[in-house]
Amino acid sequence: MDKKMYLDFLHEYDVEMLNETPANDKNHYYYPGATRGGGQDGLLVKISPYNGSPWLGTFARGRSSFYGIFSMPDPKKICVVSGGIGYIVSAKEASNWEQLKVSKTVDVRLILAHNLIVFVDADLTTIVAYDSTGLRWSTKQIGLDGLQITEITEKHIKGKYWNMRSGSDDEFSVEIETGAIFYGIK
Repeated sequence: MDKKMYLDFLHEYDVEMLNETPANDKNHYYYPGATRGGGQDGLLVKISPYNGSPWLGTFARGRSSFYGIFSMPDPKKICVVSGGIGYIVSAKEASNWEQLKVSKTVDVRLILAHNLIVFVDADLTTIVAYDSTGLRWSTKQIGLDGLQITEITEKHIKGKYWNMRSGSDDEFSVEIETGAIFYGIK
């Protein structure tokens, strides 16, 4: 399992992936739910907010091989993707969390110039964008399969998807500001 960590946005915490739970794990949360009494297996993460107590999070995994930790446009939040399921959590308040509006994350891109983070959903073949205030936009379904980002320009997210009718890849672009989709080359 390939695990990625991208902390390019300014953030107010340190984070590390762990392989096993430390002996003294009094401040341990399980997601989904931010429960304290136990939960599903998943990606184990230690989060140490700059102005607060460190805590552990076990983030239940989904059915994909995509794992990663990402800083968010909001410097107080972190995103953990465990087997394709994404969780956005407050680094200081572990009980303040939400699940991404994505069923199976297969790619994440930080677009620093626009203060956005985008997630590619393989199941719904959509792209979802979050800014410092939360969900900014979500595209409608782009294709049926094989959605990939190939390039990010100043104004567009470009990519391709598998078109079953033509038996080949077709191109699309998404306007970064609005989430509007354009088919073909833009």
